Amino acid sequence: MYLDTIDVKLCMEDSTRKLAHTRECIDKFYMAYGFNWPYFAYASKRNFIQILNAFNVNFIQRYELPKHIIRCSHTFLSDTHDFYCICETADGYEIYNIDLDSPEPYLSDCLLKYNFERVNKQFLTAFHIRSSSRKEKVNLNRSLTAFMMHGNTLYGWC
Repeated sequence: MYLDTIDVKLCMEDSTRKLAHTRECIDKFYMAYGFNWPYFAYASKRNFIQILNAFNVNFIQRYELPKHIIRCSHTFLSDTHDFYCICETADGYEIYNIDLDSPEPYLSDCLLKYNFERVNKQFLTAFHIRSSSRKEKVNLNRSLTAFMMHGNTLYGWC
């Protein structure tokens, strides 16, 4: 993954166009990624999560996953600006959350934990979250719902 920073003001003029490219970051090791405008998120193999906001290009949010996490399997960015990730551990899977609308966003404690036996030791193939409606303009009292597909079986949690 290549992340380039370009100064838009400098690229408008022919005389300063070559100076517009200010810096570049290359990350060759990433696992899971998610996109929902204006956010883009990805997890690295070193168990860090980076979240970029298209409206705040000078700031990249970076969160470290707990030490017992083996890898981040899937991420999901909801329409209500909530980030969710499901991570693999030695015993099973765990789901974490970040409220991106918060003035001080942080990685939550584990929302859900389940072991491999619960899903017949099948690998996670898909992950989807429907956030609660508490942050929507009309709160319909819808609760947080997670869907995990292990192999060909769909599991849900509310």
